[in-house]
Amino acid sequence: MTNIFLYSKSNKTKYKTYKIYLYFKKHNKYNIIKLGIYNSKLNIISCIYYILLKYLKYGFKLNKNIIKILLYKFKNNKGNDRVVDCV
Repeated sequence: MTNIFLYSKSNKTKYKTYKIYLYFKKHNKYNIIKLGIYNSKLNIISCIYYILLKYLKYGFKLNKNIIKILLYKFKNNKGNDRVVDCV
């Protein structure tokens, strides 16, 4: 099983926009993939976030600091060699 972390970091604009990154942890190394941006006030997601979620298992945990920090596990290592680009 591969642990992956979907991480969001807020910038300090009028509408809080989150940059979404995907962290693959494998063999004590992290692979980082930029997924795009998310704006909760304007309800804008400029990445292929939902397509990515189809490959993930159902269980996730929310972090109390940022609502978009999610912990998932893959069924297998499928997807580690995929390149995820923003739309």
